[in-house]
Amino acid sequence: MDFLRRCAARFRRPAQQRPPVSLCVPVYGTEGLIGRFLDSILAQKDAPLFETIIVNDGSPGTKELERIIKAYAKEFRKQGLPLVFLEHGKNLGLVEARRTATNAASGDYIAFADSDDELSPASLRILYDAACASGADIVHGKAAVFGTEGEPEARVAVFARKAQNVYEGVLHGDAIMHGFLIEHLYSDFLWGKLFKTKLVQKAYAEIPFTYCTMAEDVLTYFFIALYAGMYLGIPDTVYNYRINTG
Repeated sequence: MDFLRRCAARFRRPAQQRPPVSLCVPVYGTEGLIGRFLDSILAQKDAPLFETIIVNDGSPGTKELERIIKAYAKEFRKQGLPLVFLEHGKNLGLVEARRTATNAASGDYIAFADSDDELSPASLRILYDAACASGADIVHGKAAVFGTEGEPEARVAVFARKAQNVYEGVLHGDAIMHGFLIEHLYSDFLWGKLFKTKLVQKAYAEIPFTYCTMAEDVLTYFFIALYAGMYLGIPDTVYNYRINTG
């Protein structure tokens, strides 16, 4: 554990070199899948400098997770990518794990990802370029969906439609909230999006401590949409979501 804390400190860069993007990744019980996810982070092409913040949310596989992060730390260091490892002493749920990562973020932008999924090869570059060019508070790309063997095809197809539900264009002000809550113009998943960090921090300031095991994305995104000034939806696929049994 001391090693991991030293790694986090060593990978943090001086303020003037802070990464523009923070990738926030909660982990609970996905030790068998996180290696594939970390490989997808390391494979990002032409991405802006980004930091990866991993939050161990009291996972039952904590010892294995620490071993995995320790093994990957060397490769992150080789590529000059900041890696931060944080821990909850007990499971607090996804909302709080994401809050911990958000509070630790040093980038101007935040992306969320689940540790049993993967990023597509150019996702961070695509999202960041769109954010810089537009000034949008939220940039939203599409996700590809993969089902594990034995998953009903109908279930995968339904989820795939939701993951592809992006409003390709710009929404301003109240239209951002109305678009997702009333008109269902786009999905409210937190993954597949890039947010201005200050916006997410403002949203979390309105959310009291919450142990939440259902509809976590809806809860958090509601407050993000409430305060957002501009949404931009793009046609690019920036995320690979895997439906995992259990």
